[in-house]
Amino acid sequence: MAFMIQAYTRVAFRVDNTSYHAGSMETPVSINVANEIVFQRVYSIATATNSVVYNDELANFEFLYIAADFNTRLELTDGNSDTFSINLLGTATSGKYGLPFILGSDVTTNSTSYINTCRVYNTSGSTANVFVLAAD
Repeated sequence: MAFMIQAYTRVAFRVDNTSYHAGSMETPVSINVANEIVFQRVYSIATATNSVVYNDELANFEFLYIAADFNTRLELTDGNSDTFSINLLGTATSGKYGLPFILGSDVTTNSTSYINTCRVYNTSGSTANVFVLAAD
């Protein structure tokens, strides 16, 4: 039996008195998770340190969600040791997570490899909490 993750995609902003928006708060994007396996953790990472927050805990994932409350840098590594880094924007308020990084699959551009490690480096001046959710 599968379960479903639903994500809402609404983003809105204003420039020079003109409003822009995309996505929806009414119609979610649905992701079927066939194996009903979930990995969920919250990590506390000290300033100027890094921590592995996901290390192949699931054979594969169909959904990955990572968010931090303070600014951090996320590094993804696949089975070929190729890496990709992205900055996670926090809110600078402990326990209030900023913009998340979301993937709908662990398959990399080289379709024979999969993301197997996620590491977070804390670039802020405070201890960062990092929320990780992976599902397969």
